[in-house]
Amino acid sequence: VIEMKAATFVCALVVLLGAWSLSCEAQQPKMVAYYPTWLAQGQSYLPMTKIPTYYTHINVAFGCFAGGNVVFQTVPSNLNDMLAQMKQVQARGQKVILTMGGWTCDWKDVFNDVSGYAVKTVAFALRYGFDGIDLDFEYMGEANSPVPASVNLVINYMKTIRSHLPSSLPLILTPMPSYVDPAEPSLNDYYNGFIWVMNNISQDLSWIQIMCYNNPNDQDPYTNVINWSEKFSIKNWRYGTVNYNGYDSSKIVVGILSSQNAGSNGYLTPTQINAEIVKIRNRFGAFAGTMMWDIILDYYNPRGTFYTGNGIQNCVHNKQC
Repeated sequence: VIEMKAATFVCALVVLLGAWSLSCEAQQPKMVAYYPTWLAQGQSYLPMTKIPTYYTHINVAFGCFAGGNVVFQTVPSNLNDMLAQMKQVQARGQKVILTMGGWTCDWKDVFNDVSGYAVKTVAFALRYGFDGIDLDFEYMGEANSPVPASVNLVINYMKTIRSHLPSSLPLILTPMPSYVDPAEPSLNDYYNGFIWVMNNISQDLSWIQIMCYNNPNDQDPYTNVINWSEKFSIKNWRYGTVNYNGYDSSKIVVGILSSQNAGSNGYLTPTQINAEIVKIRNRFGAFAGTMMWDIILDYYNPRGTFYTGNGIQNCVHNKQC
């Protein structure tokens, strides 16, 4: 969920056509909040129990790999307290998801034992009582991993997780918009790997979350003109009609920033976010909800506690926008 090098873009293409059998949970409007463990301690400590109940899902970021095991990338000093609070928010109906990956997670060992690490990921999530698994894989074609190898890693990792994760628990994918841009549909293109991933694991995923932010070098794939000043956000959605197998707009969660200092660009005010949600609903009807990076920076936003969350929750849940 951290900065991207360059971005060809179409966030719209993920508002997709296709059949999908929705579970009861998938039909409920979602408000997903990322809870980074490295911020959830010290002066920035935000008890998980303070997160408003209108957030349906709390994604703990990040799980990663070290010494042949799955670990918290940053182990919070208050880990036991955090785990106890997880149980409290779960008791009031919120789901707590383990997010694997992130910008600094090292995947090189996983290439040698994808299935083994996938099984370990499920065991780690279940041991700590998480309600599902989310993947934020940001190295498609980077870190000496050619795109086809990265594609196969993600497909096999997610399929193995799905086969070992209880069917009642969601499996989620959180790609950058540039990764699912069909403008140059070549498997060897850095940006397009997730097109193949999404088409191969559509029936394994509960929903996808598109990070409509942190794309500093926004490139228009139709003109190949780089616009250095244009923000990549939900305002830039093309509302495309590209068909990916198994997806429709009721399975798409739109990623937003909680504050101006939460990412490199793409921040919108709650008023702007609500206006864009109206456009999406008018065009497609079904709309799965929003995902926010991150809840702690929203809590400490100088404009007020949970400024963005409070500003959009009626729009997302009650269509009051």
